[in-house]
Amino acid sequence: MEVKVHIVRRETIKPSSPTPAELGSFKLSLFDQLNPDLYTPLLLYYADCRDRDQMTGRLKSSLSKTLIHFYPLAGRITNNLLIECNDKGAEFIEAEVGCCLSDILTRPDTTVLERFLPVQIYHANARDAPLLLVQANFFKRGGLVIGVCVSHKLTDAATLSTFINAWAGEARGSREIVLPEYRLSSMFPPVDYLSSLPTVDMPRTKCITGRFVIQSSRIAALRARAASDYVPRPTAVEAVTALHQQQYIEQLLGEHGVPATLKTIRDYGVLLANERVKFYNCSSWCKFPLYTVDFGWGKPTWASVANAEFKNTILLMNTPDGEGIEVWLTLSKADMALCVHDEELLEFAAMNPSVEY
Repeated sequence: MEVKVHIVRRETIKPSSPTPAELGSFKLSLFDQLNPDLYTPLLLYYADCRDRDQMTGRLKSSLSKTLIHFYPLAGRITNNLLIECNDKGAEFIEAEVGCCLSDILTRPDTTVLERFLPVQIYHANARDAPLLLVQANFFKRGGLVIGVCVSHKLTDAATLSTFINAWAGEARGSREIVLPEYRLSSMFPPVDYLSSLPTVDMPRTKCITGRFVIQSSRIAALRARAASDYVPRPTAVEAVTALHQQQYIEQLLGEHGVPATLKTIRDYGVLLANERVKFYNCSSWCKFPLYTVDFGWGKPTWASVANAEFKNTILLMNTPDGEGIEVWLTLSKADMALCVHDEELLEFAAMNPSVEY
């Protein structure tokens, strides 16, 4: 389906009050330094939204107020060590989409969804660009998709969830807003010699992103299938993983934390360069409160990402009812062809079904 997205206007949203001078420099953590220069994306879909001017005004004014608390997002990265909190602001884009939102939700096309984002996930000048970009996409006959991209140098999915809920809370006038705690750089201080680290270029190839949805009833069957004498309850694996991860965190917090982290990164780089080794990166956004993001016109009908640019990545997200799981799978064309005809997979997962709204 051909979907036209017309950019109506672009503007810069700055914090509603200046960032204090003593907060003018924000140190990246060691992990921030090692993160690649790309954006963490999110798309939120609202089916019944008709008062465009009022909604746009509310989004912009509440974003300006929210940036007071999330002031690093209004700054710019000066090197791979610091963010200059100079209140240069976030980019806000207003766009018109030449179709109805129902056309998108009936059969989501990942290559179309990425047009609702304000910037490509991988951007050549991501280090010099705004750290936060927002695109408000208005559809025919009502409907709104808010596309958000936040620099991965500073945020992950958890931070993005905290920010987006704080922004929505500000828009509603809520007094119960969770604010960020900027402690990571004190726990894992940056390393000076990484300040001139060149932009990390993630390996990108031609690939396809597919969406597979596993409803709650099928998850129960899948867990039963996965159970064994060694792991009678699959959730026990989480406990074991958490235990090992806590030994690992203590090691990182110790005096040998920086060398241990850098060694892990070097080992990963060696394996990544080996063409005979296949990497599969899996991230879970399940249980993040993305379906509570209410700006004053109701909770989102759907939350999604879009087409990814990195092969062999798996992203898990909750379905709108919170009980099922959406699997966003990015593979080579050949591997995806195998997946969409895999009988065992299709026994549990539906291939890109319509979004119920």
